[in-house]
Amino acid sequence: MTVTKNTYVDGKAARPHHMPIKWEKLSQDKSLPAKQAPLKDKTALVTRMGLMMLKGGTESWHVTNVMDRMARVLNVTCIVDLGLLSIDCTCIENDGTTYTSVASLASPGVDTYLIWRTENLMQDIEASEAANDYLTVGQIYREMDKIEKSGKRYSDAQVGFAAAFACAAFIFLLGGGLYEMAGAFVGAGFGNYTRRKLGNHHINQFTTLGLSVAVACLLYFVVLYIVSFFVPDAFQHHEGGYIGAMLFVIPGFPLITSGLDIAKMDIRSSIERLTYTISVIFIATLVGWLVASTIQMQPDEFTSDVMPWYTLLILRMVMTFVGVFCFSVMFNGTPKMCIAAGCVGAIANTLRLSLGDYAAASPEVATLTGALVAGLLASIICKRTGFTRISLTVPSTVIMVPGLFLYRAMYYLCIFDVAQSSTWGIHALLTIVFIPIGLALARIIIDKDWRYCS
Repeated sequence: MTVTKNTYVDGKAARPHHMPIKWEKLSQDKSLPAKQAPLKDKTALVTRMGLMMLKGGTESWHVTNVMDRMARVLNVTCIVDLGLLSIDCTCIENDGTTYTSVASLASPGVDTYLIWRTENLMQDIEASEAANDYLTVGQIYREMDKIEKSGKRYSDAQVGFAAAFACAAFIFLLGGGLYEMAGAFVGAGFGNYTRRKLGNHHINQFTTLGLSVAVACLLYFVVLYIVSFFVPDAFQHHEGGYIGAMLFVIPGFPLITSGLDIAKMDIRSSIERLTYTISVIFIATLVGWLVASTIQMQPDEFTSDVMPWYTLLILRMVMTFVGVFCFSVMFNGTPKMCIAAGCVGAIANTLRLSLGDYAAASPEVATLTGALVAGLLASIICKRTGFTRISLTVPSTVIMVPGLFLYRAMYYLCIFDVAQSSTWGIHALLTIVFIPIGLALARIIIDKDWRYCS
């Protein structure tokens, strides 16, 4: 983990709360083959490999798997305990000598490109080991440095536009029309741009979250206000769409990976991820309610136009592709990765929506089926492309998260309508639960390593 700049308090440089680890100074002799390095160096290599994966936001099993593979290359036994932000790693030599390393991140994040590059590095290290071409400690550290310095692939403006298109597509899939889509486009675009800018200055995550949601909701109101000059009843018929302006804050990665962690009995990690997810959703929906109550906007039903089934099917596939592609951009995926995720999502989410409309399936059954199909398709694509499975499955299923249900649950809770709040909250919970269940079923079917406890 590296810290690029100091923050400033009262004009003076402040020391970082999370002290950066100077990995390059941990080893006394970087020219040694990694397999012959002291146990301290081996433990540092294993820990840093895991920390890079954890920084990318992948599930605990994936982090542990990469660390175990690194430990096998170095001929040590690795015992790992993971949380949302921290790693406790103990490595054991064949003679019984042990060394423990503890490392942590400053804040949670999502970076599918970092996950993919780290996985590729691990594969290269394993290939070198198989060819008896032993990499030195210094060589491995240099490759890790290159990956960590690769940074963000997209500018703040590009990520803002990605959120704008993703949320506009989300609104269409919820049943909204052009006015709602326009409001969500402007609100989400500027909201996520604000979030990115504040994040660049290391502002507290929840402060950043609240301000970005407020900006998004207020700008949705501004768009409707402008539209109302030409369409007098804009507020009466289109105010419900402002939920789309804040959907860019949905914590898809920790939400879905917490379920996958539970499936693999990584209880500590799952609880911490779930707690973080609930905190983000609570703050986002609460700020959304505060803005809505101030400007007197209610979560009404959408009034979308009726269209032929085949037109709706095509538009759903297109809008899902756009939404998933843009979510993948927000997760720092490569263009090819974004396209692959978009294709998976277009098929899986359109199937989910069609099951609900034409087969009278419940939202839970439809979501389970959609997530299962997304997991199976992602597994097939990953075998052909080398992408990590999590880089495709989460973007393609995050669009299935019922953000409208979550917001309505919070809205009715805040106006003390407990019955309505409970109804929408239970609907949201049951729908959300079936996303990781579907992905876990796909992993059990496809991945022989994942289906076993050990």
